[in-house]
Amino acid sequence: MSHTIFVRNMSKHTQEFEVHGWNNNQNIHVGAGKTWNINAPDGSSGAIIALHDGHEGEQAEITKKGFMGNDFIDMSNIVGAGGNMIVQQVNKPWTRKGDPLFMQHLNNAWHKASDATKRSLDRCVHRDGHGNVTRIDAIKDYPQLEAFVRTFADGKTYIGVGAWNGSPGNDNDNHQSSAAEGNTDILVTYNDGDATPQSPEVAPVMHNFQAPQIVQRNISSARAQGPGIILRNHTSHKQQFAFYNNYWNGNGTAGANFDHPDPIVTVNANDSHFVSLPESFKGRVQRGTQLPATWAEFQISASNDGAAHGDISLQQGCDGAATISATDGSGQKNGFNWDILKDAPEAAIQKKPDGTRALATTVGNWMSGPNQAAIEWEQKKVGQQRAYIVGGTGVPDVASKNKCLAHVVQDQNEDSSSSPPFLGFVACAMAGKLEAKMESALHHHEKLGTQPEWNAVEVTEDEVVADKYQGTGADRHDMRMLGRVQVLRGSVVSLSFVAGTIVQGLITLNNPNYEPQQWHGTLLVIAAVAIAVVVNISLSKALPVAEYLILALHILGLFAIVIPLLVMAPKNDARTALLQVTNNGDWATTGTSFMVGLLTALASMMGFDCAVHMSEEVKDASETLPKAILWGAGLNAVLGYLTVFTLCFTVTDIPHLLDSKTGFPFLQLFVDVTKSNGGTAVMAAIVIITLIAAVVSEVATASRQVWAFSRDDGFPCSRFLRRIYQVKPGWNIPLNALWVSLGFGVIIALINLGSSVALNAVVSLTISALLSSYILSIGCLISKRFRGEALPASKFSLGTYGLAINLIAEVFLIPFFIFCFFPITNGVDLETMNWNVVMFGGITIFATVYYWGLGGRRLYRPPVLIQNRSI
Repeated sequence: MSHTIFVRNMSKHTQEFEVHGWNNNQNIHVGAGKTWNINAPDGSSGAIIALHDGHEGEQAEITKKGFMGNDFIDMSNIVGAGGNMIVQQVNKPWTRKGDPLFMQHLNNAWHKASDATKRSLDRCVHRDGHGNVTRIDAIKDYPQLEAFVRTFADGKTYIGVGAWNGSPGNDNDNHQSSAAEGNTDILVTYNDGDATPQSPEVAPVMHNFQAPQIVQRNISSARAQGPGIILRNHTSHKQQFAFYNNYWNGNGTAGANFDHPDPIVTVNANDSHFVSLPESFKGRVQRGTQLPATWAEFQISASNDGAAHGDISLQQGCDGAATISATDGSGQKNGFNWDILKDAPEAAIQKKPDGTRALATTVGNWMSGPNQAAIEWEQKKVGQQRAYIVGGTGVPDVASKNKCLAHVVQDQNEDSSSSPPFLGFVACAMAGKLEAKMESALHHHEKLGTQPEWNAVEVTEDEVVADKYQGTGADRHDMRMLGRVQVLRGSVVSLSFVAGTIVQGLITLNNPNYEPQQWHGTLLVIAAVAIAVVVNISLSKALPVAEYLILALHILGLFAIVIPLLVMAPKNDARTALLQVTNNGDWATTGTSFMVGLLTALASMMGFDCAVHMSEEVKDASETLPKAILWGAGLNAVLGYLTVFTLCFTVTDIPHLLDSKTGFPFLQLFVDVTKSNGGTAVMAAIVIITLIAAVVSEVATASRQVWAFSRDDGFPCSRFLRRIYQVKPGWNIPLNALWVSLGFGVIIALINLGSSVALNAVVSLTISALLSSYILSIGCLISKRFRGEALPASKFSLGTYGLAINLIAEVFLIPFFIFCFFPITNGVDLETMNWNVVMFGGITIFATVYYWGLGGRRLYRPPVLIQNRSI
């Protein structure tokens, strides 16, 4: 049997080559851009040598299917150089030998060399009229030339003679010759510029080789149509996906297939295709055929459960972000969707043969050993729990019972979301609370519950620990059991209720004959929640832009309110504004009154947790989220203090404001200052719009909480709640969770028709549920620290101050958790009772009974149990 040696001339001139061992040892002249085919019988050896003005230069040395059936190839510059040449097996870039830019590197080194070095090489280095090197003589004849060439080409080509006639030679030369399975053709490329082969390299000549059999591919629809995988190309250009089915040895062990991709599928930019595969498929898919590359390793039908299983591996490099997910509605997903190449250290980079920038292998292969810089960078930017980096365990496995997975690739140059982009979401969620405090700070109704939130979980070392904690099932359930109380958030209804009743207040201001009814407010609440759900469904991709606009309105609008108040309103003196304390709750001490009253002020801190629950939809969430939270907290702290000080100095006649016909003291304050109903309406509209935007953010995070907990089978009807729907191409939304959020929002709003006291009791549950969730989360962290156990991997750390901050946060939270069950006043009846304690206790009992008594403990699956299976 024989194979073909393809000699390709990529230069713009005809190039002459000596041929030794084949072609009857006759020279060949290959035209510009042409390829010459040479027949090479198995077992034969020879060389292809480029000639420059009649002088031998770079040469490709080849043994075709020699010892043990392998090809042996190398590039040598021992006899000279005058161009760039490489040699490799066809379509196997990892077998490539030679420096495709040898002459360019030679000229760079020459121009940087000292005059003494140039004088010593004058006889063997030939130059043109501009001083550029055009050719060098045989390196073997000039020791000083060998030393010079090693400064830029050592380890890239044969420079010395290597081990020969008892001489040990140079180790880097000795490593040049390599073997590869010989059942393929050889490609030699020459160029005056870059000699890297262009894709496709050649149309390979087939020699009775039988490729692995794959069933007919149905590459049309992006839906699961049986066993297989859905490919989603979320890049800006067309992508080729190469499938490699593992080789299987006679003893039952697997061997990676690097030789024969089948099939190779092309997917257009921002498109997706379903590829049907046999249930016996067990291998990988990657972008293109060249390494380094990100691998999606998967099998269609595992022997233990018959499901498809997959993971993402970076062990043979990384050429961009990738995820793999189930398509059976379970919501399982792993991998990453942010760019880790952009800022990677150069020591971690290894370019593909086509010049594409990629991260090098972390475990080594025939081209190079493990790259420590790549290992450290990937562990920092991705982590072993999202993709294989080193070792064979620790990566959560994705399983799909319908034998179909989905694989998504991202542009490698797509910027990771940084803090400022996600700041819009965080700030919007918090902004509504800040504007709501403008209302609650002056509201004359005694509220039976308060809604402050101090999101102390955000000052833990792992900023998403409550959602990603990898402890025991019981530990994680303890953290989430009370956290689930807040999932169907009372804050959605409370913010909607505030916005709706402000609208009623404006109507009263402009229409003296209007008589507010409770059902009016209820309908406005339902409308606000419905708008938020519709926006989350139909405008999910536009939410970041919309939240930026709302953030701008929040900042500019607050100044549009504060400046008129400071300029036009009468002022309190500093002592009255800052030091006067009143105890209108008939509490025995001012301290108790202070603690009860402080709860309402803490409500302006609500909204941080919204960001955490969106973490699976944020690029590089473990770095983006804490930065965005800090930005959001800092921004709203400044604006909050500005608002509070403004009200303290401009509210001079509290009884007058409390008697406002609008029902809202702050609306009366606007009227008194502006002397204009129109001006008051504009200022109030700023508050209303910001509140509605906050409702949108709250609905988004509530639906993700429902989906995430249902994914772990933590809810009744979890299978229904965790289903993901593609509303539009690329728009994957937990639609059922959104409908449930709407349904519960409507149900809670309807309570207002019977009793506003009951509604306040339900809404007030938010604060106790959140505080308990934070206390348990931080408590688990503190417990692990004291036990000396390792914390989950984190990219945002408080370092040595972590434990101290955790302890301070816990000491801060526990007293407020106790006080959140206190009534506003000392005298209590059915209407002034804080029913929060009853609601909290009832739901806690229900959750406990469901978990321990009704089978929830057997259904619930903490992520620690969903570990990797053999691929």
